[in-house]
Amino acid sequence: MKTTKIALKPYLEKIEQLCEPLGKDALARLLLELARDIVPEERTDFLHSILSHVSKGSKRLSVTPTIPEKKLLAQIGDLRQEILTRIQSIEDGSYWEDPDEDWQDSYYDDGDPDLLNDEQKATLTAFFIDGGHLFMAGNKKSAQEVYHALLSLVNEVEAYGFLPELNVDLREARARYARCVYESAPENKRVESMLAAMEADLEKSDMGGLLDDDFPLLQDVIDAETGALEDFGQFLPSWKKALEQKDFHMDRVADLCLEAAFLTEGVKAVANLARSWQAKQPRGYLSWLLQLEAGEDWTSLKNACQEVLNILPQGSDRRKAANSLIKTGKKLGENGVILEGYRERFRSQPDDGGLLDLAGEAARQQVREKELAEICLFLTKRKSGHSESALLVKALLMAGAVDEAFKLCKQNKAVGWSHGNATGLLFAGVLYLASGGHADCGLIRDMLRDYGECISMDSSNFDEPENETKLSGFQEIIRGLGLADPASLDLNLYRQWAETIGENRVNHIVSNKQRTAYDRAAKALAVLAEVMAATGMKKEALAFLQGYCKTRYNRHVAFRREVKQAVEQSRILRGMEAGL
Repeated sequence: MKTTKIALKPYLEKIEQLCEPLGKDALARLLLELARDIVPEERTDFLHSILSHVSKGSKRLSVTPTIPEKKLLAQIGDLRQEILTRIQSIEDGSYWEDPDEDWQDSYYDDGDPDLLNDEQKATLTAFFIDGGHLFMAGNKKSAQEVYHALLSLVNEVEAYGFLPELNVDLREARARYARCVYESAPENKRVESMLAAMEADLEKSDMGGLLDDDFPLLQDVIDAETGALEDFGQFLPSWKKALEQKDFHMDRVADLCLEAAFLTEGVKAVANLARSWQAKQPRGYLSWLLQLEAGEDWTSLKNACQEVLNILPQGSDRRKAANSLIKTGKKLGENGVILEGYRERFRSQPDDGGLLDLAGEAARQQVREKELAEICLFLTKRKSGHSESALLVKALLMAGAVDEAFKLCKQNKAVGWSHGNATGLLFAGVLYLASGGHADCGLIRDMLRDYGECISMDSSNFDEPENETKLSGFQEIIRGLGLADPASLDLNLYRQWAETIGENRVNHIVSNKQRTAYDRAAKALAVLAEVMAATGMKKEALAFLQGYCKTRYNRHVAFRREVKQAVEQSRILRGMEAGL
């Protein structure tokens, strides 16, 4: 579970609030209880931490920087040169020719190395800690220079590629730097200086997220330290006006504009800004929804979500609005809103998880068949690519619309049945029907489970609301096949197709000596034999297997071995391996 970060100011205010009513003895007992919770190997560090913050003979806390400012800046400069030299060697290839470089000892010596080695990462982290000491000690001028040097280095590294993971809260570091800039800038230059410090013109994308973790907002600057920002009431309107003159299509500008609107006039101003931007900058809508959720105004949030869903096009932003609607429906206890949320989430970005969640909620509300019929119609009209065709076949089988699924796949090829493939899923589903769902046809069930549980499309995020019932794609398909109208099924036609395409698959793989696919060819052969055995044709099943193992491919020892192993795994075919 992801732990929520808390800025320094609200953190200290909460600690102060907790400690204020406590007397000296109570505080001492609290400290002792905290000390008892420290694991043995961390007790020395805990003790040193207390001692380093308490001056002798004084109750005041002090934080002392470990390195003089000029020396620290010089060391940062040296580190910068080391890092840039390393990056240049990686870029020009000389890195790989140096026997002293760290790639020699790396397990991942065939991949791209990190732009910083472990020692450089540790040193950079330590410098950020030193900058923090300067900031906490109140030495803002020095802290500003150190943070500027460090953050410039970080930005320089990121211009070349991915910044390796550092044990540093870059958002807080940037907020502290901006706090220093705010306090040191002349009043007539403060807005201009803060636009630069806050990197307002940043064009970097945050991969579809909202409020990038590494870049602060103005509230983070406020919370970077106890005490109010000087002349903030005069600064904020000018700050807001300056941001409004920038391009709101840029995500960073949009985030800062939305925050300024909220700090100035509240949620209503955010809503007005979102409505003026609409789909041209969907972050406006998403910020509005977040503000309503934070205020737990569930009725307003429901209405806002429905408004946003009517405007935003399909995609990840619309999906987030649907997630908010699901959460809102659950808070309000309104089943119709919950179902609408799951429906719109699926329609925003169709994927396997969304399909199962929607089916689960529809089943809970006893409208499964109706909802699945609408899903199938929706996917059919989209006419999207390969992955979505597999999703459509899955939905059709879940709905019991076997003939519709068959019409989609009957002209497909016998090869290329990767997981998530529509043809492989239908092949397994047809054989399940042809076998009458016989419990001893384990290979058919396993194949249907593999394809049914496979994720052909996944657009989910870790923080999405889930349906309480975790559904199985395999079980939902079994359920759908059981609901299929017998009058609409041409089992003989389906079985003939499955036999033809299955044998073509086997012949293609083995005749072309695709050894890595022999196991898949063997299973395709064995599931066809399972159907024969399940329909009272055990002798024919054995003869069928022998025709491939003893006649057609008798010299393909590896393939024959795979067939025997597959047959051994099937209860209905067990014993036949001896004749192969």
